[in-house]
Amino acid sequence: QGGQQVKQAMRDDVVSIFRDITEKSVMVLEDIEAKRVVPYFQPILDIASRKIVAYEVLSRIEVGGEIIRADQFVEIAEKIGVIHRLDMLVIEQALTILATPGHTGEVFVNLSPRALVFNEFARDLRRIVSRSGIPPENIVFEITERDTVKNLSLLERFLNDLKADGFKLAIDDFGSGFSSFHYLRRFPIDYLKIDGALIRKLAPAA
Repeated sequence: QGGQQVKQAMRDDVVSIFRDITEKSVMVLEDIEAKRVVPYFQPILDIASRKIVAYEVLSRIEVGGEIIRADQFVEIAEKIGVIHRLDMLVIEQALTILATPGHTGEVFVNLSPRALVFNEFARDLRRIVSRSGIPPENIVFEITERDTVKNLSLLERFLNDLKADGFKLAIDDFGSGFSSFHYLRRFPIDYLKIDGALIRKLAPAA
């Protein structure tokens, strides 16, 4: 507990933790069914021109006017096996919204490697992109280095297929784990999004 204190977990503490996990799991399932998962758009600026040239799509849940961040529900969606539905829902909405005003820049979309175990995911992904009218070369799929990938061969095949279709690829949170250079060597990556913790304490140039 900090302050040189130790607390032994009692039965009620354990029950409370599992109750909280169960309630959050039910909430995530209900929000996906009700399509309360919505995209938020973080602009990416070209420093030289000071113009917005791309957007990163962020997942949010809106419930009763309250906005719930991705870090509060994505991990749960992965654990209960519905991350592919969540990813697809956000991607479909985001591309539809951006296609309407005729956005011509790139769109960065987070992709959970755990969604790749579902056979229909790749097929549905291509269908949604085709229907949006946004060309594949404008879509950048991000994989996070922190994600645990048990089957690297499956991920490699999936990413190579996306690359062959014209999509671009990025590593998010680069430098946050131990697989950075292994990913670079193995996957056809276009962009590195460097984790802030990696550069925050770097000494300034002399």
